[in-house]
Amino acid sequence: MEDRKREAKEHHRRVADARPDILVYETEPLTKRFAFAGPLTAVLHASTTGRDADWFVTLCEGNAEGEIFQLTCGKIRARFVSPCENPNFCRPAESIATPSICGRFACGSQLQVQVAGAAFPLFSRNLN
Repeated sequence: MEDRKREAKEHHRRVADARPDILVYETEPLTKRFAFAGPLTAVLHASTTGRDADWFVTLCEGNAEGEIFQLTCGKIRARFVSPCENPNFCRPAESIATPSICGRFACGSQLQVQVAGAAFPLFSRNLN
């Protein structure tokens, strides 16, 4: 069972490192303990030549051993920012909200934000 857990953690890191369509922003290792609680919102400034787009913003923690733990994820399909009855296609500077979370991080941990245009097979592909 421990081998499976280790493989899953290593897989997450390999996928994030290998996919050129995932932007990864990572803090320096924390020099003191850090805690937070509440909702998180990312304001994404992006553009596309397509009529529609998906964006996924994921907050992760990396520990001193190099393991990555997903804390929360927000997603948006640009055409459904407005009510679904009246889809509007891409608009700039949309906010992406995530579920409220709380966390406490030890010295040496790193916070990581990942921005991606897809999360298939977890979410259906956007064929634009």
